[in-house]
Amino acid sequence: MTTCWWRRVLDAFERAENEADPETRKALVSFAIVRGGPTGVELAGAIGELSRSTLAKDFRNIDPRRTRVVLLEAGDRILPAFSEASAARAARDLEALGAHVWTNSAVTHVAPDDLKIGDEVLRTHTVLWAAGVMASDLGSELVRETGRFRLSGFFAWMTWLLVHIYYLSSFRNRLLVLVQWPGRTSRSAAARS
Repeated sequence: MTTCWWRRVLDAFERAENEADPETRKALVSFAIVRGGPTGVELAGAIGELSRSTLAKDFRNIDPRRTRVVLLEAGDRILPAFSEASAARAARDLEALGAHVWTNSAVTHVAPDDLKIGDEVLRTHTVLWAAGVMASDLGSELVRETGRFRLSGFFAWMTWLLVHIYYLSSFRNRLLVLVQWPGRTSRSAAARS
């Protein structure tokens, strides 16, 4: 059974908290995400925010704000299906959360405590694979040359929120997310400022 990404991340923090060796501790709180598509970008942002705000004061022996999050993309930019402006904005936003975006960085080997990008070795105990995720046929039908209409910022976030809530499985889940989300978002924004 596959462990959920957040469980693997929290487990890495707990193991780092109890690790005496500084190099192993550093590798434990280094996270590599392979592929800079929407899934990889969302993971990198979530781990960056989790480590810098949610978990920032939960440990004695480690400082989660020193977490290293590396988003690896083999192509020349993240979010290749999006406009260049949207991809550049996403890269800036990720870097503001402390994530490092490495483009033109194809992963050539993955081992239990490191991975290779060409000849370069990145020490990490957690590699999250976001490559190979394909949208449904409907998603490929919707990809068109989007014209002057582009969404970003608050309006894009609200649109995403409404679509996300719409596709939740029950009315109870929709209501819970709708009620809880604004409070979590405002706490998260306050922690970043």
